[in-house]
Amino acid sequence: MTALPLRVNPVSRETLPSFLARMAVRAGLEAEDLIEMISWTGKPIGDVRMEFRNEVFVSRALRNPQMRGCPVCLREDAETHPVGAAADQAMRGDWQFREVNLCVRHRHPLVDFWREQTQEKRYDTGPRLADIREKISGGEF
Repeated sequence: MTALPLRVNPVSRETLPSFLARMAVRAGLEAEDLIEMISWTGKPIGDVRMEFRNEVFVSRALRNPQMRGCPVCLREDAETHPVGAAADQAMRGDWQFREVNLCVRHRHPLVDFWREQTQEKRYDTGPRLADIREKISGGEF
C-alpha cells in the first residue's frame, strides 16, 4: 500500500486515535465531518456505556465481535470508485447494532462478513473487505 500524499508521520508512543485525528486535520477534514463520524462510531462514556448519535447505550449493543453489513451498500461503494480498492468501501455506523437486521437504505438483510474478538483486527476493515470483495461484487452475499 502506498502512503497518502498528505500523510503525517507517527511520533514515538503515539496512539492510533491521535494519529487518525492528526491525519483527519491534515487531510482537510472539516470539524463538523469529524464530529459526524464520531457520532456514527460511538464513544465510550464510562465502563459499559457509549454515546451514539446523542443517545446512551450499553456498549454491548454497539461493540460486537461479529461484523455485519449491507452488501448492496458495499457493492455501490465499489461501483462508485473505479479504482477497485477495498479502501473505497465504508462500513456504516448503524450496522453495529445487534438488534438491527436490515439496511435502512436498501431494506436488504445485513449479512455476517467476519467475526473477530480482537478490536484491532476487527476494525482493520481494509484487508477484511479486500478478502470478501469478489463475493460482494459477485452477489454471493
